[in-house]
Amino acid sequence: MGRKRLRLSAVRTCRSGPAEGAAGTSTTPATNCALVASPAVVPSATRVPLRRTAAFASIPLAAEERSRRSTPAECEWDPVAARVQGIWNSSDDEGLSEEARRGIVDSWRPATRRSYASKWLQWSDWCNRRSRDPLSPTPVDLTNFLADKSLQGVAPSSLGVYRSAVLSGLHPERSRLINESELPSRYIKGKLNQRPPRGLSAIWNAEDALLKLESWGRTESLTLDQLTRKTVLLLRLATACRTSDLALIDVEHIRWSDETAILFLQGLRKTARPDEENSLQIHAFPESPQRCPLATLREYLRRTVSLRTSTRLFVTWRSPHGPAHRDTLARWTRETLTTLGINEAFSAHSTRSASSSLAYSNGTSLSDILAAASWRSNSTFFRFYRRDIADSSIKFASSVFRGTLN
Repeated sequence: MGRKRLRLSAVRTCRSGPAEGAAGTSTTPATNCALVASPAVVPSATRVPLRRTAAFASIPLAAEERSRRSTPAECEWDPVAARVQGIWNSSDDEGLSEEARRGIVDSWRPATRRSYASKWLQWSDWCNRRSRDPLSPTPVDLTNFLADKSLQGVAPSSLGVYRSAVLSGLHPERSRLINESELPSRYIKGKLNQRPPRGLSAIWNAEDALLKLESWGRTESLTLDQLTRKTVLLLRLATACRTSDLALIDVEHIRWSDETAILFLQGLRKTARPDEENSLQIHAFPESPQRCPLATLREYLRRTVSLRTSTRLFVTWRSPHGPAHRDTLARWTRETLTTLGINEAFSAHSTRSASSSLAYSNGTSLSDILAAASWRSNSTFFRFYRRDIADSSIKFASSVFRGTLN
């Protein structure tokens, strides 16, 4: 009997796809596209030849080009999908089923896959310039790539993301052997020792920010852009949420009561767990209506009800008033902080640190802060925030909004 054969598609290392003939078949690659594997019929027993490292010689290589979007120009290499596709088409056994493959691919969040895709393109270009196969690297190859990225100014704390992006596009067995070599991880540790992360400087005072926010005047009298900025900032301080959480709030999924609003997120939070409720809670503070997040949210919804073209909570204040992307929400937050006199070096994410630190200094229990910010351990709070942002309960929000009135 003849040997079983496996057909491999071309693996693209750029966002441009090939030109297509009338029958939909590939003809000539688009400009600046580099093929790392040409379409070929490969015997099923074929193994990937490896340079310098014999331990890799027994690892099979198989990969598929990611399905194109609406046009070839929008094609984007997805190392995660290709890796799973490679296992799926493995010649060693029956491989993964379609359902198993889809489930594994979806274990990576879309944002992670986008980040990995851009870094994989950098890795692929690096390999092509050195006549290396991006799908069959050695530990030395990956370590040298990380060293070059470091020389280009990539921070040591970001090198791990590049390593993960590269490993996400490899066959699991090859990835495992590279990890076992410890060369890439040792290099990253060495760079961290050379350039340790800077400690967190004193965070901006959330109490001062709230007082300046009150000086804008009555909420009902604010312009739409002022009202939008105020609502975004108060929700961030009241819930210790991330920017991505704000982008997931839908006006059709809010549960109201006199004293509380529960905002159900239409999507997974960054650190979502199966046993956690995917929502944010806003509480009323009638004793200070100009800093009350619930009253401000109600006014914002009343003002935008006839303008919005989306059910997402935050919409742009300029026509056509579509949903505000998380990058837009982050920019609005930074601009608001600057307007309030806060150093422009602070990012939108600093609201987490500012509100949780204020809550901690006002006596909120550590357990309430951890629950509010969805942190799993005390060390996360003390190491990375300690003047951090947290809320999930009335205790935390009360600490932030009532505690600042003294």
